[in-house]
Amino acid sequence: VEDALEYGQLEQTIVDTARARHYNLLESLISEIAEAIFSRFPPALAVFIEADKPGALKTAASVSVKERFIR
Repeated sequence: VEDALEYGQLEQTIVDTARARHYNLLESLISEIAEAIFSRFPPALAVFIEADKPGALKTAASVSVKERFIR
C-alpha cells in the first residue's frame, strides 16, 4: 500500500503532459505520458495506457491506441 500511486497526482501528470504540447499521433502522446509517470512515480514498474480520439476519422466513431510500457 505504501507504494500505491495517488490517483489525483497521476491524473495531474497525465493532464499536464497532454497539455504541454500538440501531439500529431496518439502513440507519441501515450509514450510521453508513460515517461512522465515513470519520472514522477519511481515505484511504477509498468503502465498500460489506452487513449481514444473520437472523430479522428470520417469512417469510424473513434481511433484508439493502447500499449504497455515497462521501466
